[in-house]
Amino acid sequence: MLKQVKQISLSSLLIGLSAIAGFGVSPEITAAAPNIRLADTVQPTSVDLDALADSPALFPIQSQGKIGFIDATGKIAIPPQFESVKSFVQLPNGLRLAAAQLGGKWGYIDTSGKFVIKPQFTGAGDFSEGLAIVALNYKVGYIDATGKAIVPIQFEPMFFGFSENFSDGLAAVQVGGKVGYIDRQGKMVIPPQFQMAGSFSEGLAWVQVGKKIGYIDKTGKFAIPAKFDRVEVFYSGTFSEGLAWVVVNHKTGYIDRTGKFAIQPQFLPIQTSNFTEGLARAVMDDKQGYIDKTGKFAISGDYGLLGEFHEGLAPVFLSDRGYYIDRTGKIIISLPKSSHLGSFTHGLAWVSGRDKTGYINKTGQFVWTIPHR
Repeated sequence: MLKQVKQISLSSLLIGLSAIAGFGVSPEITAAAPNIRLADTVQPTSVDLDALADSPALFPIQSQGKIGFIDATGKIAIPPQFESVKSFVQLPNGLRLAAAQLGGKWGYIDTSGKFVIKPQFTGAGDFSEGLAIVALNYKVGYIDATGKAIVPIQFEPMFFGFSENFSDGLAAVQVGGKVGYIDRQGKMVIPPQFQMAGSFSEGLAWVQVGKKIGYIDKTGKFAIPAKFDRVEVFYSGTFSEGLAWVVVNHKTGYIDRTGKFAIQPQFLPIQTSNFTEGLARAVMDDKQGYIDKTGKFAISGDYGLLGEFHEGLAPVFLSDRGYYIDRTGKIIISLPKSSHLGSFTHGLAWVSGRDKTGYINKTGQFVWTIPHR
């Protein structure tokens, strides 16, 4: 399954923002799945969209091999100059920073495009809960907004190059091939003991013990026993809107925070997603679409690929045509020549196709495009 990575690079602007990891969902979809290259030691598995919600959004764009940012109207806010960038995130002090790569090294820029933390790292992630994960010489640690190493760069990167941001005050780290959790001071509060582990969400985190998946609380105690299956790259979902998806006998269902099945296992693991805006992506042998929290299909159709709902819309492919649908299944935007559809964030979505590639607004109009040769 594909998990979204909020990173924009020269190649990902053209093919979409996707990366392999077993425990998440991709709100961006492509008609043909791209070959994925893990370019950096650190590629965080999620972005805190809520942290961005109260600040004017900036959107990455590419021009002549360099990357900059536009505002929501399509006006250049930061001229293209970087090799790669990630999302702007607003910190508790009101400052907004984004990771940016220049000269092969990563640092952090403000909304003027000025480096406030000079390029020095081999990998860098978004800020989350005031700290950002960075990599140097195949080790990872966490810095604050001044660039000071709050958690020394000493841990092993996890999950095929992925490592975790702080969530619910804790971050998963790897030591000697085992995963544990540290607090924001770098103290190991849950000792390394798991084969794999995810971020805390709604007070719980999934962990792998042997070949089984369970959920622990923030003391490290199992709140839900390790009894669910890991199937290839499919682990389990993080809790979202009170539910998390799990795999049993090659079928996915949804459990509540007590471990009780709210929706019995019946779906194929492929394209399974967390609940967003009350709906989750689901696929069966003879049916696919979006289910509600009772497990009933609220939207179904002959979809090829389905994205998640964000800002009331979800990208889908139907008979090799791209569309955005609302929560009733009604087609709101039709993009028949598109090969990639991104989720809406702050009113814009990244799309690419044979004729145009760039950002559209919720009327389907392009506000910025890459010139096609």
